[in-house]
Amino acid sequence: MLAQGSGAGLTGRTKTLLLVVGISLCVVAVRLWSLQIANADKYRQKGLRNRIRTIVLKPRRGCIYDRNSRLLAGNTLRYDASVSYTEMERNKDSRPQLLRVLREVLGLSKAQIERKLDPRDAIPYLPVKIKQGITEQQFYQLKSVEPDIPGLLAEVESSRDYVEGSLAAHVLGAVGAISPETYRQYKKWGYRPDDVVGIMGLEKTFERTLQGKKGKLKVQVDYRSRLDTVIEEVKPRSGKNLYLTIDLELQKSAENALLDKKGAIVALDPRNGDILAMASSPAFDPNAYSLPRSAEDVRKIKEWGKDTDRPLYNRAISMAYPLGSTFKVVIGLAGLETGRISRGTTFYCPGAFYLLGVRRPWRCYHNYSHGPVAIADALKKSCNVFFYNLGKRLGVDAICSMAARFRLGQKTQITLPMETSGINPDKKWREKTQRKWYAG
Repeated sequence: MLAQGSGAGLTGRTKTLLLVVGISLCVVAVRLWSLQIANADKYRQKGLRNRIRTIVLKPRRGCIYDRNSRLLAGNTLRYDASVSYTEMERNKDSRPQLLRVLREVLGLSKAQIERKLDPRDAIPYLPVKIKQGITEQQFYQLKSVEPDIPGLLAEVESSRDYVEGSLAAHVLGAVGAISPETYRQYKKWGYRPDDVVGIMGLEKTFERTLQGKKGKLKVQVDYRSRLDTVIEEVKPRSGKNLYLTIDLELQKSAENALLDKKGAIVALDPRNGDILAMASSPAFDPNAYSLPRSAEDVRKIKEWGKDTDRPLYNRAISMAYPLGSTFKVVIGLAGLETGRISRGTTFYCPGAFYLLGVRRPWRCYHNYSHGPVAIADALKKSCNVFFYNLGKRLGVDAICSMAARFRLGQKTQITLPMETSGINPDKKWREKTQRKWYAG
């Protein structure tokens, strides 16, 4: 017979173990309820995001043509080796294989690749460019192993090509990597930190017209980030082309006339104001700004920025010069319209002009004496002395009033950036700058 209570109850250790197991099961049950019921939608969306990728499809940049549809700025294909930093971090076990392939195919050192992949410089969900402008052979080598190496991207990009080199460079401008300041301004229009944008000339003025609209490819991937299913595709919309009033052959003639000189030539169609040529010298080659840039390109760009001849300035619109003898027309018209002179009014030209109390003479062309001269002959012979006398008789306000009618001192509103207005020293300008007007 067994004694009562002998072995029938639970020991303290067993009770403790059962209590721990019971609490653990309750915790697991609560956690499962939280994951599968209370927060099911939240984690379902996270799971979908882990399996669904959105790839941005970049549009082709619009081309630029002359008035006869001859290509001035087009596009060429470029191969790039990139890494999706996010995918690489999600698949850390594959990182050594990724680095090995990049080293072997691109001929880069591990240190060079690691510098490119510095997390401090990485932008979430944007590919990191390891090397731009790789060869076609390198591109296909990477493309063949891309599905098996998470994070590896062999990309085809578009690169700007200025087919005539430096021809019309100041008009066309150039493209380059978007700056942080420009990105902050453009991101409301869907721009990304890795975009290429116009940085000068018409490329900058018509940036949004030329850029086009991005597309997207939404895909489902497997656990190794390999493409499984295309869910949605929105094709990119190419940028619009620009057709200029510039005539290519006339532009070439203007630039040839400026070889080894500093200056500008502008040719207008007098019937409608079309700009047929706009040349500025010295010039630069905008292809140096297109990505990828070689060490030589970078050196050139730095030299242009430091050059005292200012090759990056469009002398036709961005620099102010004295008008010279062309201003005689303005003074002559002011004299006729104010009645200070008539067509028969003459001034005597002894070959030089003297102001009362000033010893220095202002001489006529080659010190030549024209004798008595009226306005028609004064213009024909470009007689300085005639217009010195007329200018003294008119005074500054009458001259500036006529100059304003010719829009001197005002911008032309040409569709190019960095236009300067020059100076028309009228009363308002003199009061603002506290400058005085002196006879002569």
